[in-house]
Amino acid sequence: AWGAATTIGMLLGHSHLLSHFDDSLVESALLQFFRCIQLHAFINEKVFAAAVNALTALPASLWQYISTTNSNVTACGLATFFNFLESPQRKAASSYQANVERLAKSFILIANKRDFCQMFLLRENLPFSIDFLYQGLISCDVQSSTLEQVVDAVTSQEVEHVIDVSDIQIFLSRTAQHNQLVQQLVQ
Repeated sequence: AWGAATTIGMLLGHSHLLSHFDDSLVESALLQFFRCIQLHAFINEKVFAAAVNALTALPASLWQYISTTNSNVTACGLATFFNFLESPQRKAASSYQANVERLAKSFILIANKRDFCQMFLLRENLPFSIDFLYQGLISCDVQSSTLEQVVDAVTSQEVEHVIDVSDIQIFLSRTAQHNQLVQQLVQ
């Protein structure tokens, strides 16, 4: 498993090869890397490390490309990263926390409403708190457009059954506050 993760990571790292791969193969490989992170408490640390290192080394162009496909990779990545970062079981894997935080930030910046909706729906299987996500957004100092994507997601009918009204209010309030600050800076 370690060798496979390392090799696949190296292959995906060569952007010029991506056009020769079927999108579903790339998606499947990325989802398996996420699965290694999800199972970090149960698998050999070398396999977990290889998955994190492979994901971290992938070019930004791959993430940009993936965000344009109609896949759940971005949503699954976000849910996986937030689940890992908030997990009390990550003590043994804490040396990889900074890498996972960077991945989470990268994914936040490329995510759209659909991705955030899917991420919220994945919370049932990959739990993380809304407050933790909110703090992650604040620490990333995201732009208004990202906050608006999150607000569009939390206020959509698609996720209304998995988001509390109080959580929706937090995002609405932050977005209004952020927009007000931007308006003051423009004037």
